[in-house]
Amino acid sequence: MSYDGVFLDNSTVRFERLLPGPIERVWNYLTKSEYLETWLAGAKGDWRPGGEITLAFTFSAQDECGDSSCKGVIQDYDPPRLLSYNWTELDPAGKAKPASIVRFELSPEGDEVRLVLTHRKLAADEMPGFGAGWDSHLHYLAARLGGEPVKTFSEVFQPALKHYATLAKQ
Repeated sequence: MSYDGVFLDNSTVRFERLLPGPIERVWNYLTKSEYLETWLAGAKGDWRPGGEITLAFTFSAQDECGDSSCKGVIQDYDPPRLLSYNWTELDPAGKAKPASIVRFELSPEGDEVRLVLTHRKLAADEMPGFGAGWDSHLHYLAARLGGEPVKTFSEVFQPALKHYATLAKQ
């Protein structure tokens, strides 16, 4: 498996992938709960600028990392090309960690869609985990869009974590 995430600095990770289109279908996988839960997390909320959303990561066949959640406020919303929101994780006691920002940019390229995902304002010690996490979840997204089978999350995540831990040390 190849890893395409790059650390732009000690608080920003960026991915660029070509996915099966059309762009409206990929957009649905970023903004509609019934699609989001197949590759990232259960989602609920108000998908418009200023709207509040909640992502719930639960122990399941896709995500064996345990239960956690993230809250966000939509910053940019330009269907079907741009989505960004604050990413505020909650610790097990429900206390909010410092907010980061995730941004999805979509552009059509023939029958495919270029996805650029940038997650910034991350804590330096969390870079390997976010790199591996996004890489793994994007693997799931591509598989869902392409109708391909997927491995368990840990089979995808653990090797990715080793890669991004090494990358963070460079």
